[in-house]
Parts: sequence; structure tokens; C-alpha cells
Amino acid sequence: MSYRHQVRIVSDILLAVKEGHEDGVGVAQLMRKANISYTRLVKILNELISVGLIEEIRSERSKRYRITYLGLEYLAEYERFSTFAKNFGLEI
Repeated sequence: MSYRHQVRIVSDILLAVKEGHEDGVGVAQLMRKANISYTRLVKILNELISVGLIEEIRSERSKRYRITYLGLEYLAEYERFSTFAKNFGLEI
């Protein structure tokens, strides 16, 4: 069994947010797409909000999340580094 590192989990969450609706993505959808528990997801979402990679959109009934420009840059750099690492036989 292969475990995901924190960097990979963050990337999976950001990718799920990016692929979501332009009005944002809810927690349940993120849990499914990123394959992560609610408790861990909420902790990581709070960290991602605090560093500006995603933004929280609040309505009367729910919270939704949308990726920021900085989050898109993070994903692009992650993909670039991931490709670089794979070329040397490394897995991140």
C-alpha cells in the first residue's frame, strides 16, 4: 500500500477545487474527489485558506471553496516538479 504525502494530498484537494463549479465546491464533493476524511479535510482547508491558495464562499446555508490564482500557480509548479521527479524515477 502506498501512502500519500501531505504535498500530494494538498495537490489532490486543489485539483478537486479547480475542477469544481465556478461557484465553488462543497465539502462532501471534496471528500469524495480527494479521498480524505472530513476532519483532515477541514484542517487542510483552513491551512489553504490562511495561505491564500483557496477562498471560502459563505452563503446562508453552506460554505463552498474556490481556487485562487495563487492556488493555480501552486498546481502548475507541483505538476512541473512531479514531472521532473518522475523523469528521475522518483515518486512524490
